[in-house]
Amino acid sequence: KLWITKIGYDILHRTSSIKLQTEVGDFKLLSRRVVTYLLQLKEKNPFMRGLVLWVGFNQVTITYNREARFAGETKFRIFSLAVISNFFSSALVSFSSVPLQLASVLGGLSAV
Repeated sequence: KLWITKIGYDILHRTSSIKLQTEVGDFKLLSRRVVTYLLQLKEKNPFMRGLVLWVGFNQVTITYNREARFAGETKFRIFSLAVISNFFSSALVSFSSVPLQLASVLGGLSAV
């Protein structure tokens, strides 16, 4: 899971203006003001990690030691189509100009 996540975030870092923290969890404590602002965006498939950073409110990172999993197995399927398409539709399309540039180039080439 870790290496595929790192590849995804590396792509996002190279193609986006936002710089996400790596090696952090997705746990967030948001003020009502931030939640209200995020809800006003009316995102269809929100990439919360990116949106919270993008809206520009102050953030604080709290460091903690994560214990190994006590029981059970992860349900995160690395190579599932849903995971890959969700990353591309929510993170890459929302925070990168590369898909728009690619569409423009392909549109220009198909017009020739």
